[in-house]
Order: sequence, then C-alpha cells, then structure tokens
Amino acid sequence: MEKGHLMNREVVEKWVAALRSMEYRQARKRLRIEDRYCGLGVLCELHRREFGGEWVPAETTADGETAYLYRGGRFQPPPAVLEWVDENVGRKTIVIDGAPYTLAELNDLLHMNFNDIADLIERRWLRRRSKA
Repeated sequence: MEKGHLMNREVVEKWVAALRSMEYRQARKRLRIEDRYCGLGVLCELHRREFGGEWVPAETTADGETAYLYRGGRFQPPPAVLEWVDENVGRKTIVIDGAPYTLAELNDLLHMNFNDIADLIERRWLRRRSKA
C-alpha cells in the first residue's frame, strides 16, 4: 500500500463486489455512457446510491450515445467520491509487466474486464491473502 493516504477499506470492498456483481455493463473513456460504466463510474454509482445525487446528461459521444456526469466528474470521479474512498484513487497505479497503469488506463487502454480490475484492486489495496 502506498505511504500516506489509505483507502477506505469498506468502500473498496463494496466497489470490488460491485465490479464482480455482473450488475454493471462496461463503458470506456467516460464514467458513464447510457447504461454502461467504467470501473471508476461504478464507484461513482455506489456513491450516488449511498449519498444521493444524480447523473446529468453531458454530451453525445461520436457513436451518438449520451455520456453522463456525476457531480461534475467526466473522466475521473468528482471530489466527493474521491474523499469517500481516497483522494488519490485516480492517480494510484498498478504495475503490470513493469509499467504503471492508473485504474482508468486499465479500463480504457488495456480493455480489462471488471473481474480482472477487481482482482487487481483487491490484491493491490486490500492485500488479499492467499489461501494455503
């Protein structure tokens, strides 16, 4: 775990469970497009469900779909979500094959599915213990 700020373990556990739940369809490059979410968008949706708020239509994508903002966040979660989980979550990285990637890059550039992202979050920030 990185020195300094610690992630809110309870929130991260909920987020990992939500990513694995198959309740959410995956989007890329925006927190939410239509009824699909990126990995960080799932975190925003969990925040919305717990604290209220709404997704606001923001733009039409090149594919003609509606992209939404949650409390002003477009590509990264807004401050309220970051404070809830960890203010540095958007900048934290996970190293894969020697290269560091943010959570957004895992979703958008590497096209990882939610289960793989959940596994990496769990190993990196929840320190999953292997079963012996």
